Amino acid sequence: MASNGFSIPATARAKEQVLGDEEAGKELKLGEFKDATALTLSEARTLMTVIFDHRRDAGKFKVPDDP
Repeated sequence: MASNGFSIPATARAKEQVLGDEEAGKELKLGEFKDATALTLSEARTLMTVIFDHRRDAGKFKVPDDP
């Protein structure tokens, strides 16, 4: 590609460096979270509901209606 003196801006962000032992490969490495217990479905739903309510109240997100 010939240079015409113009600089083309980057179209994607640079990849962030992982500071811990985290990897999503054949073997999942969770770094500092390796011994943490997972959320139950009920806990995850409650957490997402609180986040959606906060974003809706702040005018940042429209919560989809439940079917």
